[in-house]
Parts: sequence; C-alpha cells; structure tokens
Amino acid sequence: MRVAHCILILLSVTRQLSSAKYSSHLNEEVSNSGQSQTTRTLFQDEEKKGFLSIPQDDPDPASRARRLSYRAPFWEFVPYASIDPGLANLTMAAPGGTLGDASLASQSAAIIGQLEVSEEVGKEVLEGPINATCLAISASGECLNTLDSYLPLYDSLAPQYQPAAYKFYDSDYAFARERITSSPAFITRVNSVGDIPFTQADVTGYDTITGGVSLSSLVAQGRLFTVDYYPLYQAGVLEASPDAFLEAPTAFFFVNGPIPKRRKWGKPRKNDPALMPLAIKYNVQQTYVVSPQDPHPDWFLAKAVFNCLDRDVNAIYHFVLHTVIANVAIAAQKTLASEHPLYPPIQHAANLNFGIIFSGVLLLLEPFGA
Repeated sequence: MRVAHCILILLSVTRQLSSAKYSSHLNEEVSNSGQSQTTRTLFQDEEKKGFLSIPQDDPDPASRARRLSYRAPFWEFVPYASIDPGLANLTMAAPGGTLGDASLASQSAAIIGQLEVSEEVGKEVLEGPINATCLAISASGECLNTLDSYLPLYDSLAPQYQPAAYKFYDSDYAFARERITSSPAFITRVNSVGDIPFTQADVTGYDTITGGVSLSSLVAQGRLFTVDYYPLYQAGVLEASPDAFLEAPTAFFFVNGPIPKRRKWGKPRKNDPALMPLAIKYNVQQTYVVSPQDPHPDWFLAKAVFNCLDRDVNAIYHFVLHTVIANVAIAAQKTLASEHPLYPPIQHAANLNFGIIFSGVLLLLEPFGA
C-alpha cells in the first residue's frame, strides 16, 4: 500500500539573525530589570548605531547604503518562465540574480528533503502497521470494501499518527465546522431569499432539518449562509483536468438556533446554536438539490464532491498568498537594509517560501496535480 505524502509545508521555521537575537536579548534585559538605566543606555546606543531604524533616522546613512549595496544588486525579479518554460502563464515574479538563485536552490532542496523524510517516516510508522492489519483481515490483502473498512486500519496506528478526522468523517456538524475552520473567507451570509437557487420544497425533509423555520425567516434572522463555487466555474476560473469531471456545487448552511446578541468569547456551551448543513445543489453534471434527509449515500457523495473542490480552491488561494510573500521578500532584499524594522519580520515570514512555492507548483498547477 503506497502512503500518500503530498504535504503542503505551511509553518515557517524560526530563523535567528544575529541582530534579531541581540534585540531579543536586550528586550529580555529590559523586562527582567525593570528597564534599568544601564539597559536603556544600551538600547539607545544601539539605536544610534542604526539598529532597527528607518533610513532618515540612521546616524550613519552612508554605511547603511554601503552594506545594502553588498546584497541588493544580486537579487532580481525574474519571470517563472526563465526557470521553467512550463510556468509561462504565472505572472508573479520569481527570485533571480546570484543571491536569488542560490536562495531558491537551497530552499527548494530543504523542502524536497522534508518531503523525502516525510515519505520515509510514513513507510516506517504507517505502511507497516496498516499492511499488517490489512493482511490480518484478509489474507489476500483486499481489505477495503467500504469506507468504514479504513477504520480498523487507522486504529492500528499509534495515536499521534492517526488522522484527526477519521472518527467523524461522516459528521454533518464537522462538515459545517470545516467552513469556519478551514475556509472562512468563502462563506457568506445570504441576504435575500431571491439569492437561493431552490425552494423549501426542493429540500428533502426541510422542516425536520430546520425545526420548521422557513427560509425567509432564516434569512431575516441572519442565520443562513452559503459557499458558492458556481460563479468561479461560470467565469472560467475552474476547469477540469484532462479526462476528469468537475462539479461546482453551491452549499447552504444555517445556524440551528437564535444567535445571541451579545456574548463574550469563550468555550462553546452545550446548548449553543451551531452551524449545520441545509442542502447542497449540483450545478454542472447535475442540477438537483441534496439534503441531510436524503438517502445517506446521496448525501455523503454530495459532501465529498463539495469537499474535493473546496480543498483544491483553498489550496490555490493559499498558494497565491505564498507568491505575494515572495514578491515582498525579493523587494526587501533589494531595497531594505537589515536595520530596517520591516526586514526581520519579512525574512521570518518568508523563510523557505521560495521552496514552498515550487513544491506548490508541482502539487497544484502541473497537469493531473490537483
């Protein structure tokens, strides 16, 4: 059994620059000594030397400009096509120049190394137990007949390697909650009944699902929400890969109780209203509406179809954010001295970002990638 290892590296690894490390040390002294006169003097002395200062406040601008000249000319904005002709359609800039090329190579190698380690760890701690459990179920190794057949395989893994969602993969509550936790930017409140592409009669078991609250009441109370990918399909943004089918569904969710007017942030209470699915409407291959009260296979398939597209759309949007960070990082290398207050946080946020982008290209943008 082959273990999937398509992992999108999202977390930046903390990078300690000497100046940032010294700044942290000084801040710790300030905190521990109640801002003693000695510490304040040290901080003021560093500021006078140009430590974390904007150019017009630097007491030695000539030295600052000279140090920047050692780095800036060796970074360039170059088109992705200069690195890979297959990426000619990408309009974002890639790093170029002597230092830019070196940074791209080192970061790409680091990401590839992490993926290779992930694959090896997967083979060691995942593939072995899963294969053994599968053979114990069936001597032929054919142990996957239904979706529930995966459960004993996941149970065989050490707790730290078990997929977080495998015990509630069929939960409607979890399906709705994913809209908030994984893709909150795409869920919007429905402000008019006219924006709903179906009627109550189209939703099987509507009154059972909503407790008899009409669509118009849900809209008026601000309790109806939607995630609609059909406009992206209509605009030509979403296209199917060769020999693949694409569905661009519209999903509707509702809050299953009155929304409190004022509430302090805190842990959810047992009887708090929750976001729940109301219906999913197919738009491309089919045009009918499916609800939680329809036969379970139909409803489960509708959720799976929606999640397949939702995952890829969110991955693409997340990937685009990485390309924006890359442009900012290149510009910082070309224009900001290391003393500039923006330089350290940009470098921290952009750590391994160039390597992440090229991994994303392979996983998301290549044919048959996603």
